[in-house]
Amino acid sequence: MRIQLLLTVILNTIRLSACDKQLYTITKSELRQLATADKSRQLTAKQAADDVQKIKNVLKYEGGFAVTSLSADYTAAVEQLKSAAAECLDSYRYPEFRLPDGSIRTTWASESSEYPPCLAEASSVISSEFDRVFNDVTAIYEKVAGNASLRWRPSAEDEDIKSFNQLPKKEHIHVYHGRISDVSDGKYAAPFHTDNGVLLLITPFQEHPLQVKTVGGQVLDTSHLGSGSVMLLNARALSDWLLRGTPESRQFVAAPHAVQSLPSSVNLRTVYARMMVAPLSAVPANPSADQVKFAKVFFHHPEAGNSAEMCTKDDDVTMSGDDVTHVRVPRSHAAHHSSDAESYKSLKEEECTGNTSYCWMGCLEVPTCIDQEIAVCTNTQNRNCCTDKADEGTGRCADMDQSCSWKCSNEPDNEDFCNTKLSPIDMYMSGFETSGQTQKNCVLLFFRAWVLDTRVKFFFGCIGVIILGVVVEGLLCLRRLIQSRKILRVMSGPLRQGSIIVLFGMNIALGYLAMLVAMTYSVELFLCMVIGLVLGHAVFNTAAPVGESVDPCCASQVIGTSHDSGSE
Repeated sequence: MRIQLLLTVILNTIRLSACDKQLYTITKSELRQLATADKSRQLTAKQAADDVQKIKNVLKYEGGFAVTSLSADYTAAVEQLKSAAAECLDSYRYPEFRLPDGSIRTTWASESSEYPPCLAEASSVISSEFDRVFNDVTAIYEKVAGNASLRWRPSAEDEDIKSFNQLPKKEHIHVYHGRISDVSDGKYAAPFHTDNGVLLLITPFQEHPLQVKTVGGQVLDTSHLGSGSVMLLNARALSDWLLRGTPESRQFVAAPHAVQSLPSSVNLRTVYARMMVAPLSAVPANPSADQVKFAKVFFHHPEAGNSAEMCTKDDDVTMSGDDVTHVRVPRSHAAHHSSDAESYKSLKEEECTGNTSYCWMGCLEVPTCIDQEIAVCTNTQNRNCCTDKADEGTGRCADMDQSCSWKCSNEPDNEDFCNTKLSPIDMYMSGFETSGQTQKNCVLLFFRAWVLDTRVKFFFGCIGVIILGVVVEGLLCLRRLIQSRKILRVMSGPLRQGSIIVLFGMNIALGYLAMLVAMTYSVELFLCMVIGLVLGHAVFNTAAPVGESVDPCCASQVIGTSHDSGSE
């Protein structure tokens, strides 16, 4: 046992050295001071402002943090839970589920405080400490988003306004068991996912730590967190439901997290988790927020947002008239097409019934696709995700993207220039793309009204881009001629100077528009931009001195009088 523990510590040390960053931590006393800074005066105004700004950045770019130095009773309760939970849950025959890598997870879940008798004492201590931490965290979140932004109502008709710390909770105990012999070689027991609730509180497990991923894709290390800590991770309903449609929603990112497959040195992994949720009919109390019911986000309805989900859907539901038909999605359309998806399919069949599918910790309703709609697998940019293993790594579709999920969408007509049912985009996110493919998003050029969704529109868009390039070069020539007094010689000094300034402003504006065209990563638009600039240069500026910059916005800014005279 000691050898296994030593190996685990060594592995964690290696993992820590390979990580550039740890999950941000704050002690319980520091959290308390920051939460009560307005009343206690323990921190100066500058210290409080600096600490709040730091928390803001953590919540915006990393999606979570840990609170350390919790009470001794809490630490002891976590240790007791880790040692007793496996035998306790097994003795009460709580359900066991097969995970993607073939390991087994036993789960107890409840919305009340009726704990398994053999874990009641430890669970009660942990839950009470969670309450105290959550109350202080509520104060911090209210400093970040504003008190009014985090309020909610049980239903659209209910005038009773609730505060953030009045959100209902779902308590869970998970025990992960090591893999058995006849399983897949998957890397994760629980792949990277974000939860559909509002906020997750979860105990760390130092021997096999949770992985958390930042906005930039960096995996944060949590192996430094002991039993006297709790991790808090934003879930998607915080921004996609409670703050949906408000500027404050951009201050909170849902934190993707994962559990790697248990190594041979770790037989059991036990955690206590609390998910803050809301009544299914609940809506934000803030009138500036979109009045979306919590159910639409929690049950991952397509219109409720495109944040990442850990939901596999093996049944596509279509409706024809008054009859509902359940159609098995072909294997080529299974989510991610991996052993993970196959394992989750098996898990769904074991624990879910009816028109439901396994998602996070329970069986949730499968979205219903109506009329001509079909299920499509896309990511948060509405780019098609790979549904065939042969396509992975080819660049034809998004792969290794945790934001991929199934949504209902009208099937594009094969004669369409692009998929008008997907949101238009102003930049392809995976490098240069060619246009004219029915499965791809339409290009948005500068303004929402300028969506190039037909061949005619795209043709005129290309012509417009060529003209833009010619005009950029033409303005450079015109400004040069006016400044060197080769035209409009009778123009007075102030008027000439004003004209040069106006032309310079136009040059800058059009130059940056040209750069935005290139940044769409549309092959055709990029080539048209180059053609326009080359044509304009050939017509207007071949005799001009070479400037220091080739940027359309800044080319030929330095105009020497002697050079102008000699070259023109």
